[in-house]
Amino acid sequence: MEDSKRNVVKETHGNPSVSIIIPVYNRPLLLSDAVESVLAQTCSDWELILVDDGSQNQTLQVIQKYVLLDKRIHFISRNRDPKGATTCRNLGAAVAKGEFLIFLDSDDLLAPWCVEKRLKLLKDNPILDLGLFHSLVYSEKSNNFFLRTDSSEGDFLMRFLNFKNAWLTISVIWRKKFFDKLQGWDETAISWQDPILHIEALINGCTFLWDNQNIDSLIRELDGVETISNRNNYFDKLINQVEKSAEILSKIKDQHKIEFKESIKARIWKSSFYFSLPKIFKIAQVAHSSKIFESPEKIFFKRVSFLNFFLKGIPLIRKITYKKITFKSLKGNNFLELPLNCSQKMFLRKKLKENRQPENIFFRVLKYYGINGFLK
Repeated sequence: MEDSKRNVVKETHGNPSVSIIIPVYNRPLLLSDAVESVLAQTCSDWELILVDDGSQNQTLQVIQKYVLLDKRIHFISRNRDPKGATTCRNLGAAVAKGEFLIFLDSDDLLAPWCVEKRLKLLKDNPILDLGLFHSLVYSEKSNNFFLRTDSSEGDFLMRFLNFKNAWLTISVIWRKKFFDKLQGWDETAISWQDPILHIEALINGCTFLWDNQNIDSLIRELDGVETISNRNNYFDKLINQVEKSAEILSKIKDQHKIEFKESIKARIWKSSFYFSLPKIFKIAQVAHSSKIFESPEKIFFKRVSFLNFFLKGIPLIRKITYKKITFKSLKGNNFLELPLNCSQKMFLRKKLKENRQPENIFFRVLKYYGINGFLK
């Protein structure tokens, strides 16, 4: 989908205020939508950096088209290992000229007012390290809209440690100086990449502020769409997550450490239903070497998993065992799917009504997925 009309690009002197970075791997049509949503911004004070991770289809042609179309759009290829979105994001951040950073995935969209509102928040509040904004999620599987951002008061670090992420990659505008202090994205993480970065930010005492007045981005959860991160299988991701959890445990204290250790244990226990015995024993070994399991816990996990592996075909045994060893996991370790409140729905209705550009990609995609019926 492409917009036929574009905002007038004002001549600017010096560097752009914000650098928007998109890691790219295939998905040419979705990438085109993402780029169009950047081109449709009401604020023109940006640069867009596309970082390719080895695309093998028409994606490079799409990138080249936009690079030639607009001088604010730049393209680089990943020129070192490891593969993955985190490496691409770091490469983009390294060449970024903006004072602020926004990380956008190629299947996501920015609302036309996104950059303008985000820049205003950080420029008006120079003490902030990052600004946080609500992102609308559309799930193709459930054919529903919801939020995965939670600005309610509380311990944000504890939420992340309990696998209830308060905000997402697209929800943040970073002050680049603070982002660089964190040394960027963890390139050795093959899953749970944005929570690791956000936990690191919170541990380092980041100052932040939520803008609860608007929703400024759209995340599309589409079935059967290849991503950079899903090239790794679930077993490898779990092993990596256990190893990364040990690193986090070394940086947190007291109740945070206790809660997080219990949360990661719950994930490990739940894994006993999905893998073969050799893989289960491998998980136990890694959990033990990472100091998440003590020796008695490791032995107990292996014995219970061994019994469960042979008995899980019996419905009653499976039901009893599943409830006993995964209760905490089922209770707390799920993705957020929060409903929009009345003011948020009213905000979107107002924006849809005010929209005078029917070709605008953000509104066109929302309407395609049935936003008008959802907001009634």
